[in-house]
Amino acid sequence: MLDSKGIKELRKTLSMSQETLAKNVGVSWLTVNNWESGRNAISNLSSAKITAYMSTLDTEAIGNELERDINNS
Repeated sequence: MLDSKGIKELRKTLSMSQETLAKNVGVSWLTVNNWESGRNAISNLSSAKITAYMSTLDTEAIGNELERDINNS
Protein backbone atom coordinates (compact mmCIF):
# COMPACT_ATOMS: atom_id res chain seq x y z
CA MET A 1 0.00 0.00 0.00
CA LEU A 2 1.17 3.52 -0.75
CA ASP A 3 2.11 5.88 2.03
CA SER A 4 2.15 9.69 2.06
CA LYS A 5 5.78 9.92 0.96
CA GLY A 6 5.36 7.31 -1.76
CA ILE A 7 2.33 8.91 -3.36
CA LYS A 8 3.96 12.34 -3.46
CA GLU A 9 7.20 10.99 -4.96
CA LEU A 10 5.31 8.99 -7.57
CA ARG A 11 3.14 11.95 -8.52
CA LYS A 12 6.10 14.30 -8.79
CA THR A 13 8.11 11.78 -10.82
CA LEU A 14 5.28 11.80 -13.35
CA SER A 15 5.07 15.63 -13.25
CA MET A 16 1.44 15.32 -12.21
CA SER A 17 -0.53 17.83 -10.18
CA GLN A 18 -2.57 16.89 -7.15
CA GLU A 19 -5.64 17.96 -9.13
CA THR A 20 -4.86 15.59 -12.00
CA LEU A 21 -4.26 12.64 -9.71
CA ALA A 22 -7.42 13.42 -7.75
CA LYS A 23 -9.56 13.62 -10.88
CA ASN A 24 -8.28 10.30 -12.19
CA VAL A 25 -8.83 8.36 -8.97
CA GLY A 26 -12.15 9.97 -8.05
CA VAL A 27 -11.25 12.09 -5.03
CA SER A 28 -10.81 15.82 -4.38
CA TRP A 29 -7.43 17.54 -4.64
CA LEU A 30 -7.75 18.28 -0.92
CA THR A 31 -7.88 14.54 -0.23
CA VAL A 32 -4.64 14.04 -2.17
CA ASN A 33 -3.11 16.96 -0.28
CA ASN A 34 -4.16 15.43 3.04
CA TRP A 35 -2.68 12.06 2.05
CA GLU A 36 0.63 13.63 1.06
CA SER A 37 0.88 15.71 4.22
CA GLY A 38 0.08 12.69 6.39
CA ARG A 39 -3.12 14.22 7.78
CA ASN A 40 -5.19 11.33 6.40
CA ALA A 41 -4.20 7.75 5.67
CA ILE A 42 -4.79 6.37 2.18
CA SER A 43 -7.47 3.68 2.20
CA ASN A 44 -6.79 0.31 0.60
CA LEU A 45 -9.40 1.10 -2.06
CA SER A 46 -7.82 4.47 -2.93
CA SER A 47 -4.37 2.90 -2.96
CA ALA A 48 -5.62 0.25 -5.41
CA LYS A 49 -7.21 2.95 -7.62
CA ILE A 50 -3.96 4.93 -7.67
CA THR A 51 -1.95 1.82 -8.51
CA ALA A 52 -4.38 0.89 -11.31
CA TYR A 53 -4.28 4.42 -12.73
CA MET A 54 -0.49 4.57 -12.61
CA SER A 55 -0.21 1.20 -14.34
CA THR A 56 -2.29 2.53 -17.25
CA LEU A 57 0.20 5.40 -17.55
CA ASP A 58 3.07 2.92 -17.66
CA THR A 59 1.30 0.93 -20.37
CA GLU A 60 0.63 4.05 -22.42
CA ALA A 61 4.25 5.18 -22.09
CA ILE A 62 5.54 1.79 -23.22
CA GLY A 63 3.10 1.78 -26.16
CA ASN A 64 4.18 5.27 -27.20
CA GLU A 65 7.84 4.28 -27.01
CA LEU A 66 7.24 1.16 -29.13
CA GLU A 67 5.33 3.21 -31.70
CA ARG A 68 8.21 5.70 -31.94
CA ASP A 69 10.68 2.83 -32.39
CA ILE A 70 8.55 1.30 -35.15
CA ASN A 71 8.14 4.63 -36.92
CA ASN A 72 11.88 5.30 -36.74
CA SER A 73 12.82 1.91 -38.22
